[in-house]
Amino acid sequence: MKPFSCALALALTTTACVDADTDYDPASDAEFGQVEAGIVAGGTPYPWMVARAVKPAFPCTATLIAPRFAVTALHCTQYNKVGTWVHFYTDASEFDQGLAAKVVSVRTRPGTSAPPATDYLDTDDVFADIALLELETAAPASSTASTLEWAYPGAWGFGRVVGAGNHDDAGTNPNSEGELRYAVEATESTSDDSGHFGTIADVVNSGDSGGPLYLTDRVLGVLHGHVIGDSGFYTSVPEHLDWILGQIGYAWTHGASQAVVRRGTGLQIFDDATERTCQYACDHTACVAYDFVPSLERCTLLSSVTSIVSSTTTRSGAK
Repeated sequence: MKPFSCALALALTTTACVDADTDYDPASDAEFGQVEAGIVAGGTPYPWMVARAVKPAFPCTATLIAPRFAVTALHCTQYNKVGTWVHFYTDASEFDQGLAAKVVSVRTRPGTSAPPATDYLDTDDVFADIALLELETAAPASSTASTLEWAYPGAWGFGRVVGAGNHDDAGTNPNSEGELRYAVEATESTSDDSGHFGTIADVVNSGDSGGPLYLTDRVLGVLHGHVIGDSGFYTSVPEHLDWILGQIGYAWTHGASQAVVRRGTGLQIFDDATERTCQYACDHTACVAYDFVPSLERCTLLSSVTSIVSSTTTRSGAK
């Protein structure tokens, strides 16, 4: 699949080509070929989805990934800028008016910019319709930061997409309460090397943009949009994970890595890794140690260690 451009935005559930100097007008949705189908056959999200959800001020969806950071789509920052507010949830039926935080910075991939002058490619020519909203204050205790996925599953990775989009409301101010819904989805693309991947179903709507696709309970993708009657289109979180971790200040807290190989029981192996993403994966699994080979960009997570051998090719660390 090739990256979308403004020329194709008429077929997407995004507002990527609206004049950046205008205010958002829900009535303008019709200009972009958007449908009022909601999250099709959607259901009420599970409590863990609700605790991670963030509602930006203007129609879009976001996800809490650190106490003071939420991830959304880059095209959503055309309206959800510095100085706007986000709200949090304690119930799926609406965001909580009393739980809010101000956006103090918007972090985007190098080479990208907010619409309309963007093709969503970063300086590495990787698709990057992704942005981080830095918040002035930490999320409330009722909210929980999501874990980010580090390995793309290939085709037919089943997950769930969550959004606060229009749903079935075709009014002039659709879903103004920010009701959340979720639907089952599955990946269609065999690879996310280009920074994006497609899904098999057409289950999203205007306002769901920026929302998460969870693989189990980890954020695999950020919704860019969809082709009406066709499939979803997501920015890959694994492809941008190292950058995200740098922006939110993730750090391995278990001591410096060593020039050794730890041998033992394998838990998971994944490629296209950095040592930081390898450490993050180890921190968020039953991993007790990791081996990382820089030349191969390969991470091995271990659930037990039986021996340690010196190495000139591998970095390793243990919890």
